[in-house]
Amino acid sequence: MADTLQTLALLNGKELALTQAKTLVDKAGLAIAALQVANAAEKAPVVASLNGLDTIGEYSKVDQLLRLERFAGKSASVDFVKTNPTSTQAEAEASWDSAAIAATGLQAVVVPAGNYGAIYRANLISAGLIAQDTWEAQRDWIVATPKTAIMGI
Repeated sequence: MADTLQTLALLNGKELALTQAKTLVDKAGLAIAALQVANAAEKAPVVASLNGLDTIGEYSKVDQLLRLERFAGKSASVDFVKTNPTSTQAEAEASWDSAAIAATGLQAVVVPAGNYGAIYRANLISAGLIAQDTWEAQRDWIVATPKTAIMGI
């Protein structure tokens, strides 16, 4: 009997602790909900003011600029390499940069061609299209591959 009373007291203590913990969690949940409502109210006018701008979103002015730079540079670089199949990486990058600057009207490129070159080489290796991480392997692939296929990568 003493064991049963002791077990019952222990269970009552656990039940009380759980009830108190649930009360704390419920209070915290209410506080979080109140903060979310307050944040939403503060955020709404800011979001509304930004919605009228064309400098945010999937194709914001910045994104459009980067895409224009990349596509113009890539196209010019591919054309250059195809007409100069023994070109150096520096020459191909210079053709990229010149076309990118001309397309955007900026005084310099936002992303240097060499940064893209490393990414493109890694993708070509990953796809099994070239075996080595070298300019020469990438150049030979460019020379041998139709421009439309290259522009899609």
